[in-house]
Amino acid sequence: ALAAAAKRYVLEEILDVSEAVAAELANFNSIEYIEGTQTAATGAWTGVTKDTALYAGKVIIYKLPFAGSGNATLNLTFPNGTKSGAKAVYRYASTRLKTEYAANYYVPLVYNGTYWYAFADYDVNYYDRIRIANAVATASGAVQAVCFVGSTDGTNYKQLSSGATFDINYPVFYNVTAVADGEAMSTGLYFAVGSVNLRTLTGDTERTFDAKKPLYLKGTLSGNIFTVHSDVITTAKPSTNDGFTYLRVGCTYSDYQAYIAVFCNELFAYKSGAFKKFDPFAESYSLPTASASTKGGVKVGSGLSMSGDTLSVSLGGAVLSSTPATVDGGLWYETTSTAPIIKILQGGSTYYLYTNQLVSPNLTLSSSTATVTTGTNQTVTLTYSGSGSITLSNPNASALTATYNSSTKTITLTSKVAAGSSATVSLGIALSESGNYAADSQTLTVTCQGGLANPNLTITPSSATITSGNATATVSYAGNGSITLSDNSDYVTPTYDSSTKIITVPYNQNEAVYGGYVTVTAALSASTGYTAASADFIVFMDAFEIGGGGGEVDPGGDVPK
Repeated sequence: ALAAAAKRYVLEEILDVSEAVAAELANFNSIEYIEGTQTAATGAWTGVTKDTALYAGKVIIYKLPFAGSGNATLNLTFPNGTKSGAKAVYRYASTRLKTEYAANYYVPLVYNGTYWYAFADYDVNYYDRIRIANAVATASGAVQAVCFVGSTDGTNYKQLSSGATFDINYPVFYNVTAVADGEAMSTGLYFAVGSVNLRTLTGDTERTFDAKKPLYLKGTLSGNIFTVHSDVITTAKPSTNDGFTYLRVGCTYSDYQAYIAVFCNELFAYKSGAFKKFDPFAESYSLPTASASTKGGVKVGSGLSMSGDTLSVSLGGAVLSSTPATVDGGLWYETTSTAPIIKILQGGSTYYLYTNQLVSPNLTLSSSTATVTTGTNQTVTLTYSGSGSITLSNPNASALTATYNSSTKTITLTSKVAAGSSATVSLGIALSESGNYAADSQTLTVTCQGGLANPNLTITPSSATITSGNATATVSYAGNGSITLSDNSDYVTPTYDSSTKIITVPYNQNEAVYGGYVTVTAALSASTGYTAASADFIVFMDAFEIGGGGGEVDPGGDVPK
């Protein structure tokens, strides 16, 4: 019985140990699910593990309760309450995991005995890009988020900027990594990028573009060498021939962001009345090399002849020469124009045969300034070449009326300002493109005057009667003119006080006896905005004869003269 009891005891102990070992092995070989216990967005991640210690190869699925913030560490609490300590969490190599994952993300992590590593590198780019695989030598350093263009031979790539020159036969790259001078780049250059901040690319933090429009690199093209314009990139397409070439590099999706795809090198320009794609090499032609049968690079032969400096071409009866044609279909090179052009005689009428190279119409004004007073008209004559139409742009129609007569090529100006007022108007004059003449514009500066206003000179009272003392009257008027007095008296001298604007006329017995009244005229001089004016002040003076002369007394007493 004792032996049997001992055997059962040993078997039970072995079973307990086996179950414990099995449980440990099960935990060792399984992927543990751990929920983070931190209570806010932080880089200090925490949680509770069922293991009693960390070991190399331990794998967990970690639920991130809040977004990360800063370099991530993970500190796990063991069943006995002790902690593993904050272990750094890495994306790859020596790059720490930071804010890549949002709240409630499940992050697979493996412990390597020292740090935690994410199963796969987190890619912050959520769009596709096309990157070149080979190194590209650079001629100058550049910050990231800019375009790179090759030099004239396609090597030593440099940062895209105003005035840069490059060969359009070589691709334009988009750069996402800063480089040093002369550094050969093995990464960071792309043919296409799904999202680009154009303000960063141009260095202008305020610049805006048209949204959802093709994006062009603007410049001039000479052969296969492209010179970048000061605008660098633009969404604006010309409506007339502006002489520039546009290389399409992508498409905007907001007023400052765009998709960039720059490996096509498609060229556009305004040609033959439209903005369209063109091939500069298909539109050029090289003359044959001079030889015994070649003059000035032009091969002469059947239908083509040269006499001195005069070239003549005969094609099916049509002759191209330097003198005007006399038969229909005749062509000639007209050199008397501002820019030489080819003309053709057809049906008795002369027509232009012109290329996309427009010449200036030389729009000029008979005067760049004009002054017009209300109640009168002023005319300005235009001169220009071509048959374009004139459009006037008047920013102040309340002050100025401007009309254009196309038959006389004159602008008639009429002032509308009130008397005593004035206004200056910059009248815009636009000439449209016509034939081989480009559009043009001028500005006419017009001074509109309302004329001089009436100062409304008045004298109060306008007349007075005195038998002694002085007669006074008050003068009122607008403006800052001066008053001058005149009168018809030989005995009285009226006075005027400019500070009080009062006229004073003293009584005089002689004037009373021999004149009876004095007319004082106040003359107001013209002043700024006001005309001259005058008004009268009439003073009557009564005289009395005292009785007793000659022994005769007026029975009525004093008799007024």
